[in-house]
Order: sequence, then structure tokens, then C-alpha cells
Amino acid sequence: MGAGRADAIGRLGLPVWQRLHAVTWLLRLGLLLAVLGGVGVARAAEAPLMPAAPRRAVTWLAWQGPIGPVASTYLARGLREAVRDGDGLVVLRLDGPGGLDTSMRTMVQDMLAAPLPVVVWVAPGGARAASAGMFLVPAAHRAYMAPQTAMGVAHPVGPTGEALPGPLDTKAVQDAAALARSLARQHGRDARWAESAVRESLSLSAEEAMRRGLLDGLAASEAELLARLDGVGVRVLGRRVRLRGDQALSHARGVLPGGRMLAVLSEPTTAMLLRQVGMLGIFLALSHPGSILPGLAGILGLSQGFYDLGALPGAWAGIALLVVGVGLFVAEAMTPGHGLQGVGAGLALAAGWFVLAVGARAAGWQSDAWLWTGAVGGGVLLGCFSVLAARSAWGALHARPIHEQVGRVAMVIEAAGADEGMVLLEGERWRARWAGRRPGVGEPVVVTGRNRLVLEVRRGGPDVGEARGA
Repeated sequence: MGAGRADAIGRLGLPVWQRLHAVTWLLRLGLLLAVLGGVGVARAAEAPLMPAAPRRAVTWLAWQGPIGPVASTYLARGLREAVRDGDGLVVLRLDGPGGLDTSMRTMVQDMLAAPLPVVVWVAPGGARAASAGMFLVPAAHRAYMAPQTAMGVAHPVGPTGEALPGPLDTKAVQDAAALARSLARQHGRDARWAESAVRESLSLSAEEAMRRGLLDGLAASEAELLARLDGVGVRVLGRRVRLRGDQALSHARGVLPGGRMLAVLSEPTTAMLLRQVGMLGIFLALSHPGSILPGLAGILGLSQGFYDLGALPGAWAGIALLVVGVGLFVAEAMTPGHGLQGVGAGLALAAGWFVLAVGARAAGWQSDAWLWTGAVGGGVLLGCFSVLAARSAWGALHARPIHEQVGRVAMVIEAAGADEGMVLLEGERWRARWAGRRPGVGEPVVVTGRNRLVLEVRRGGPDVGEARGA
């Protein structure tokens, strides 16, 4: 920083902490707007499944990748919108190499409870319905595969593909085998092979699966699939439905914006790394009190990790991040630091709004457009003012001449290490290093120098009461 910058700051006549306190009031305005939007979204009711008048239309869904929370919310949204629009059929084009058992069971439940026929089509050539994806094939009302595809290998494994320990493996296998048998029998498919795919990790090509009675046909293209479906009767929730393959309309519903990013983060390897980063960040934050960035990284990593495991639904994961952002903002307002808490609050709120927007829409939550606009606007204002607060604090601290602080008396407020801690100087919290015996909390120290943003102090000075007024 130059002399002009220092002079400009000096003319303000206010210490850094007072100017940051004024900025926090502006942050409160943005925070209030964001929280009001978040409360409105959180209290929004789930859209009821009110089918419209039936019409000749097909909803096409396409999922390629591991079965996880994003996949389950994608299917749920597709089914909900198809029922809302009165479509007569939902086709899920699948290429699933595996995934989470919890997300797979959620998708199976949605398919079984759907008030309209659901067709699973393993395509294109080279695709597979493996592990968790295998269960979606017998769960569908009709199942088709493209040539040169495969299905099977559904033996349960750990999150990173490792074998489960003995008793846990036995329980998981028995549970998965029972599900595979029941799904296959419901639609008259080979229950014995479905169970073998779980117990023995068997796999079949499309042609072999057709011969074993696991499929309703082979289809290399969408047109061929619709032709095979024309006139076929299926039972949906106890009633007989005849499919129409000459549908006049087709709706291709893609993944919501941002959903693909969450799907990439949900990849098993990426998710494992994020959870490790989260635990490491929390450990560093606990072992180094006052550090903000490690704690923020830990919270974001663990939140994403819980979402990846299916333990925290997307909408609630977003709300959790919003709560973290509010907490960091309160910490910045109560104990002004160098603006890092404000920056962290802005990042947490931005991530929370992103996850909440994807998760809430996928879950069918409804909210007013003005509510979303105000909430997002509040979050943006909060982030902008947080950055301004951080830049103001950083610039002022660098611009202050060292000679103005040398000889000043500070008070020790935290003595975490043998040679460093935190001191209070003119209402500002500073990191400090001292030589010799460690001073106690509340003891006055004298500033002898400064190394960037770390004060060098020595023991001594007036009594504590005078230090408080320094």
C-alpha cells in the first residue's frame, strides 16, 4: 500500500474494527434478505402429484453414471413432471455402473409407486446396468436393452469397492438377494438368476439376458423401442394399461443446471477425497484456534460427503450450509477479525443456495419467483460486502506505519502456544509472538515490532486496567 492509501485511511479517523463494525450492519441487511428467502423455501410445500388429462406423450429420461442422490432426485422429478403434464409413459435410458444402495432403493420405490408405466432401456451400445443399476431393470414395468450392453454383478461392496467384513457382507447379500428376487417375480422374470447376480456377481450380455427371460426385448434405437412398446399391456398399481408406441409428443427432461456438477462430486473417489479434506479441515481448525479457512473447508467437505452418502438430502444440505454461513457471519460481527469469517460466510451461503436450488427443485418444492430473487440477491449482497470488509481490513492493516504500534501496550487474550498467541491492541485482535516465558491471559505486553500481520511483543507494561484502555 502507498502513502496515499495510508493518508486516506488516516483521514477516516476510525480504527479498523469500528469501520468493520459499520460494514457488518450493511451485511445484516443482506443477511436478513437471504434468511427470509431461505425460510420461505424451507417452509414451501411439496408439489402434489395431481395428474393432468392423459395425452399421447412420452417423457424421456437419460442417466449415465453412478446411482446416487442426484440420480434419485432426477428420476423423482421426471416422474413428478410427467404425471403433472399428463404424459402416458416414462422411459429411462440407463447406463449405470453402480452406486449407493440407499439411492437405488429410493429409485425402485419411486418406480413401483409411479401412477404411470416406467420403462428402463439400457442403452446405447456399450452401456451397462451393473451393481446398483441392475436392480432398476427388474423394477421397471418393461425392460429393454440395446445390443452390446450388459447387466449383473450386483454383489454388495463398500463405498470405495472394497469387500465388506464377514457378518456385514452376509447381511447385505441376504438383503439385496431378497430384493432382487421380489422385483424379478413381480414382472415374471427369472428370479433365480437375479439372485445369482447378487450372490455370485454373475453378468449377462443383452442377448443372453433376453434368452434367460430377464428382458422384454432388444431395441437399438428410440424408434425401435417405441415400436416394440406399441400395444403392450402392463399392470400399473393394480390397473391394466395399454401402451401406445405411436406417441405424438416426446419430452426429453435433462438434469437440472448444477446437477451434473453435484453428480461429479458424488463420484466415489471424489466423494472420499472430499470427506478426507473435510475431516482434515475440522482437525486443523480445532488444533489451531482462530483459523477460519480450514474450518470452512472442513464444513463444506463434510456437508458434501454426507450428501454423497445419501445421509443428507440435497435441500437440507443446502439449508445446513446456509446455517453455517449465518454462523460465520455472526462470528464476524461479534469478533471482527480480518474479514475471513465474512468471506467464509459468503462462500458458505453461495454454496448453500446452489445446493438448495438444485435439491429443492428436484424435491418438488415450490416457491414464489420474487422470493427466490430476493433470497439470491441477499446472498450476493452479503458476499460482496464480505469481500469489501476483508479488503478494507487487509488494506488498513498493511497501510498502518509500524512506528505507530511500537511501544504500545496490548493485552494477552489467548496464549495457545509457547511462543505465540492473540493480543488485543486498540480494540483489534492481533496474532503475536513473544520471547521468553509465556505471559498469562490478561497480562499486559509491549509491542516491539511487527512482521507483516504478526506483532512482536515482550512482557511488561502498565497494569491490566491501563492495558484495556490502550
